[in-house]
Amino acid sequence: MQTVMNQMRIFSNIALRCGPNHTFTHHLRRTLCSSQDTKQDMRDPFRDRSRVITPEQSIQYLKSTAFKETYAHHKVWQLFRRNFKGQYSPYKSRSTCIIDDYVYTSNPCPICRDQYLVLHYTNMDLLNHFINPHSGYVYENTILCLCAKQYEQLLVAITLAKDCGLLTFEVPLRTYDYHEYYKHLDHNHHNHHNHNHHHIASH
Repeated sequence: MQTVMNQMRIFSNIALRCGPNHTFTHHLRRTLCSSQDTKQDMRDPFRDRSRVITPEQSIQYLKSTAFKETYAHHKVWQLFRRNFKGQYSPYKSRSTCIIDDYVYTSNPCPICRDQYLVLHYTNMDLLNHFINPHSGYVYENTILCLCAKQYEQLLVAITLAKDCGLLTFEVPLRTYDYHEYYKHLDHNHHNHHNHNHHHIASH
């Protein structure tokens, strides 16, 4: 992409100097267009993400034989191994695996590598792959190894599923100081304490 930007910048400079109707300008324009068409033809079809997969298609895919043969009993992220330089894996994942509807990296994240995995709040079979069955919380991305864009979409989809009642979850236990809401409790408690103290003293 950076190369394309540099080519366009050079073309703009030449067009300004020679004029838009100059012979060399026309030749350079045809060369750039031909180069772009060649790059489009050379795109790997397995990395192309221009086709839109609907949530309904993804839901059917998770129930299909092809999905079972691909992932068996594993989670969709479980067998993924992240490539990185050095001894320790970086804490943050890449921002995205797809640019201009094309997987630009050789090791895309578990969601981006399979175009039929669509994160949507109605796709509960897929969302359950990312939720800890014991705690009910979403796994940390250090475990899932999703790109930042897909992990954000995962959190949004799970939140919408909870709001729509499609995903059950435990409400966290909250403690309240009722004296902040019911001021008369302090007054009643004080009077009750004085009454008990007076009753004991009279005996």
